[in-house]
Amino acid sequence: MKQVGVGILGFGTVGAGVAQGLLEHRAVMAERLGVDIVLRKIADLDITTDRGVAVPEGTLTTDAASVISDDSIAIVVETIGGTGIAKKLVMDALTAKKCVVTANKKLLAEHGKEIFDLAAANGVDIYFGASVGGGIPIIRVLREGLAGNEINTIHGILNGTCNYILTRMENEGKPFDEILLDAQKLGYAEANPSLDVDGFDTAHKACILAALAYGFQPTLEQVQVEGIRNLSGDDVKYAADFGYRIKLLACVTPDHNAPIIIYPLC
Repeated sequence: MKQVGVGILGFGTVGAGVAQGLLEHRAVMAERLGVDIVLRKIADLDITTDRGVAVPEGTLTTDAASVISDDSIAIVVETIGGTGIAKKLVMDALTAKKCVVTANKKLLAEHGKEIFDLAAANGVDIYFGASVGGGIPIIRVLREGLAGNEINTIHGILNGTCNYILTRMENEGKPFDEILLDAQKLGYAEANPSLDVDGFDTAHKACILAALAYGFQPTLEQVQVEGIRNLSGDDVKYAADFGYRIKLLACVTPDHNAPIIIYPLC
């Protein structure tokens, strides 16, 4: 059976989860895919902290470049996040003719065209289905299923943290700050929740959807963003009195001047 080597960049929560999945489900994937997916290397600055995943000896390295240059690795999975070193390593991997898998929505929203152009120039692909609505999966639908369709507009709830907070505000009548604190304790919200509650996570995802649906890459400056931080319990109650529910909605259109609106709407 053909083997395909995989290297992971970043060994935090997401990277550890990817590694665990590849190791625990290797036999099942081989049976279903007809290809043996082999985890070759994992690169991270910290390779001593226990992530709760038992990886084979010699898998961990602090040298990310060695993952990219390894001839036995065909697929590089980026789980670092952000647009700093993650961008450089993704570009290096594509230049080395490695396929790349990433869920880095910020990277794709801000540098997507550059990344996809480089992938095309090197005859490799970049897979990013987990970056927006991975459980739906909307990325594959837009790239493949609706490739021949004209899409007039996209409306969607794209951020689970905001959805969790708004649902509890509606059901329990508790204030935003109290439920946000609970969400942080439960791991649903980050210690710094701004990306989620101020709407920018949704904005990054909406930029990716706009690029797929309409063929142009909006900048964040073109996105009208309003998060849920300033919503009060009274706002939620008054909406309910009129038979409505408030959700943070992404509205994406083919208008090049104002393609995206992120706003709490009923």
